[in-house]
Amino acid sequence: MKPLKDFSKHQWKQMKEKIAQLSNQDKAKEESAPVFEIDPETYRKLKRFAEQDNTDIESLLQQAIQSFIEHRTASFVPISEEHLARNPLLKLDAIVKEVNS
Repeated sequence: MKPLKDFSKHQWKQMKEKIAQLSNQDKAKEESAPVFEIDPETYRKLKRFAEQDNTDIESLLQQAIQSFIEHRTASFVPISEEHLARNPLLKLDAIVKEVNS
């Protein structure tokens, strides 16, 4: 009976270690930065622009993304409840924009 008990404990310990490893792998994947693929021609263009600006491609992409986010948030103009009450189509338009973004 003792060998069976030891075997079961050993198997249980191995299973817990394996679960911990899988859990850590999932956390590492979640915490790692996302990777984006771009076509080779776009990469060459970005590399050329980066060299002209004495920077790297990552910095160019960060600037472009930041600019895009600023533009999108700046183009949002809040509409007052009174204005919405007078023109209900504005509310529908806002809903459609929210769904599409």
